[in-house]
Amino acid sequence: MTFLQTKVFFLTICMLVFLTACKEEEKIMSVRSIHEAQAKVDEILKIQKPKDVLVVLDIDMTLTQPDHPGTHYPAIKKYGHVLKDIFKTLTPAQRDVTLTLTTKLPQRLIEKDSPKAVKSMQDKGIKVIAFTACLSGSWKDSKDKTIFQRRDKLQTMGFNFSFPGRVVSYMNFPKHVDGFPMLYHGVLCANGENNGIGKGKVLDAFLVQIHATKGSQTGGYVPKIIVMVDDKKANLEDVQKVLAISHPDILFIGIEYQGAFEHAPSDISEIDFTKFWEALADQAKLLCLG
Repeated sequence: MTFLQTKVFFLTICMLVFLTACKEEEKIMSVRSIHEAQAKVDEILKIQKPKDVLVVLDIDMTLTQPDHPGTHYPAIKKYGHVLKDIFKTLTPAQRDVTLTLTTKLPQRLIEKDSPKAVKSMQDKGIKVIAFTACLSGSWKDSKDKTIFQRRDKLQTMGFNFSFPGRVVSYMNFPKHVDGFPMLYHGVLCANGENNGIGKGKVLDAFLVQIHATKGSQTGGYVPKIIVMVDDKKANLEDVQKVLAISHPDILFIGIEYQGAFEHAPSDISEIDFTKFWEALADQAKLLCLG
């Protein structure tokens, strides 16, 4: 065996061990930077073709976050009891409106290199989509759907999620706050965290839809590996559970992103934190009476 053959054999064995470890139940990794997640994807490319890899990136608190310190994770962890008491006064729909209102605030990149990291994966031929739990529809405060605004904002921040270049409403799910889970030019929207659906079922609907679509560049497409990066481990576990049943042949690799804990530039008092979230909750009650 030549030196090159030996090297390739060794790398293949190492990668198979890596992928087998990922396949084990509850094997969800944690990273503290987008570059760590990118490195995990690069490891996969040593034995897997880029076209067979789908990368799913959460948006809020993974790629971007609001500028307001009341939304940053250190403050939410510190004053979690305050937020819990405020949310007790809201219906599930009003909670989702409150959370989605934070996405309409001025936004900042959590890591300045995130757009470059995403483009690097795309340039290698990897299919990359964004995946958000926020609401998709339009309400009294805007004529444009929230998902349209999300994609426009991502583009101004340097991201270009164009795969698969289609607009689809998944109307087989129950309507929630005047909307449905939706795909908009590479941005997949679960339409709420409190709608009783979960990210797993929405991603499953997306996979079924792109596989069934005829006459397009994605018709019949089924990835062999899905790498999902999300700041909430519960979302990763939900997707893992659903795909294990609906797509057992797809290897799912969950990566919990914890970088948002390290990128919170300013502090906030409990009084100001309370005022901020109470104001959002009051606005949500006016926008969504149900």
